[in-house]
Amino acid sequence: MYLLFVNDCNDILIFKTTSEHKHDQIGTRSEYGIPENVKKEINKLFDLRLKPKAILEALNNMTGIKAPSKRQLNNYLYDRRPEKFGRAAIYLGELEKWIFDRTTIPDDENEVFVFSYHVIEAEEPSFRLALSTKILLNIVCSTDILHIDATYKLIWQELPILVLGTTDKTCKFHLLCLGVSTNECQEDFQMIFDGLKEKVLSLFDHVMQAKVLVCDAAYSIRNAFIAVFGTTPVICMC
Repeated sequence: MYLLFVNDCNDILIFKTTSEHKHDQIGTRSEYGIPENVKKEINKLFDLRLKPKAILEALNNMTGIKAPSKRQLNNYLYDRRPEKFGRAAIYLGELEKWIFDRTTIPDDENEVFVFSYHVIEAEEPSFRLALSTKILLNIVCSTDILHIDATYKLIWQELPILVLGTTDKTCKFHLLCLGVSTNECQEDFQMIFDGLKEKVLSLFDHVMQAKVLVCDAAYSIRNAFIAVFGTTPVICMC
């Protein structure tokens, strides 16, 4: 039953149905959502890093499993991703805590730690950090060649990863450290070089003396090298 107040007079119309109010046509909850047994199979496939299309194909080939629609699957995976991987974005305060928790040099030479960082809390916050392991940093003691570049093939928080490494006499590449920065200025590369030099000295009592720099044509990298090592490097363009 409902009432209709007519706007051009004082009449009120009453509408009433004689049919019994039922929910028979609505169906049960299980008919609308994804059944639990299907969710378990989706989770297994999702843990294997399969794409939604591949997940649907796999479900369709399973006996006793009714595959959800593409929209249902996408909605389920949208909620599932934060549960498994956390939020896609990270707050600056969370990043600072993550950094502080990893600045202590571990006993395990294969455990990652942050050896240099700088966080700016301003109207437009920015940060830069570099991380490595003791076993990787020890490689610095036997080389004077440095490779460094920002690669967009590997990103974090939509920022390119700064990769620094070296090559041996057989031209085999050895990673030394990774960095992340909101910019790619001289100060960012200088922080990595300076932190690397300082940490190698404190850990292995070795004065880092790099001579060859393999990089692109960026002056920011070249100037950062000169500022830290006090000499103009032999530059090999890559």
